[in-house]
Amino acid sequence: FNVRRVLRGSTIFNEQSFWREKRVPQEEQVFKTHRNFMGRTAWDRAWTKILNPTAQYFLVNETLRDVFYSGVRRCRESIRPHSIYCSAAAGYPLKGVHVLLRAISYLKNKYPDISLRICAAERLTAPSTFLSVLKADQYTSYLRRLIHGLGIKNQVVGLPRLSAADVAEELSHAEVFVLPSFCENSPNSLGEAQLVGTPAIATFVGGTPSVLRDGIDGRLIPSSDPAAIADMIDWYFSNPGAADRYAASAKEAALVRHDPKRNAETTMKAYEDIINSVV
Repeated sequence: FNVRRVLRGSTIFNEQSFWREKRVPQEEQVFKTHRNFMGRTAWDRAWTKILNPTAQYFLVNETLRDVFYSGVRRCRESIRPHSIYCSAAAGYPLKGVHVLLRAISYLKNKYPDISLRICAAERLTAPSTFLSVLKADQYTSYLRRLIHGLGIKNQVVGLPRLSAADVAEELSHAEVFVLPSFCENSPNSLGEAQLVGTPAIATFVGGTPSVLRDGIDGRLIPSSDPAAIADMIDWYFSNPGAADRYAASAKEAALVRHDPKRNAETTMKAYEDIINSVV
């Protein structure tokens, strides 16, 4: 409960209502009124086909920020032992960071030096003040209580908002990248980790299987399952050679999937096909 959020009409309940009453009808209207769609995964292709069976679908992958192609690279000698990097997940419940926090609590006795470094999450570990409590959103307040209740304050590092170069630097030192989301399409954070060469774990949701092939590029796990996340993190820590082989395979695939020249050509080809279909 937060008085400021109630007065501003920005509680979790308001957000649920907004999605149900505004966003869902908007997106349904988009699918009904457009003839051509660009997508990146088997998941968004399937939903495009269901929502608009007559639409044309074009597979066009994303090009990521420059530093992930030419910046720092991860090597075994430079990692922080038992460190986990999570992208900006602390402000949005669908990103599942609360599940990851529980997983960390299961591992802290086996790995006393384990650290979870979360981007754009300074408020999670900053000292409480009257002003910070007043400004905190409901999910942040919940996460702070969860960290305290699980006894993992020393294991969680709330990082500030990071530049692309800083994200690459964090990934280069992380032993593993974890994406604990409840819903994703083609998560850029996962592609960035793959380009840097950081072993990755992700939940089996939405389009993620199109970005990370289970048992080839890393491991996919059920969402909302802290025990499964903890077990897989433990496996990565215990099998660094296998984790690095996953990362090497993922990087090879990511360099193709996110290749700027190839993606530019694919984008232009899609527009040419659309133009030719209406001429």
